[in-house]
Amino acid sequence: MKYSKILTDESEDYDMITSELSYHYLDEYVKRLKKRAPYGFFTDWGWDSEYSCISFHFNYMNINRNTIKYIDVYFKVTNDVGDLRKTGHFQGTGPLREFESASWEWDTSYYYVSGDASNMNITKVILTYMNGTKKVLTGKLLVFE
Repeated sequence: MKYSKILTDESEDYDMITSELSYHYLDEYVKRLKKRAPYGFFTDWGWDSEYSCISFHFNYMNINRNTIKYIDVYFKVTNDVGDLRKTGHFQGTGPLREFESASWEWDTSYYYVSGDASNMNITKVILTYMNGTKKVLTGKLLVFE
């Protein structure tokens, strides 16, 4: 019985230490993530122009404490020599809470491009939060996993 008590006590200490270390590393990871992508990031995105009609999809993870109501993704489509073929945007509807991710997909759209359209770039994202405030993401604030 004496040895059983010792092993049990050690197991409890081990579990506590493991739990504290896990929390510490998780906390450090979240801090680094919020520093790199304070408003969230794309976990995936893609497009196609089959039959000259643009289809588009994206997944987004919200890192900010504010809940996203709408996410407007602005894009431009060019050909291989950089000629602009189309600009536009797609709007995803939330809610998307902190540390949640969601995906949106448009199999068809009203955006049409010529046959030489070959590249799409996301140029800007506007996050509209549930409280009505907006955050415009461009440049380094556009983060892709």
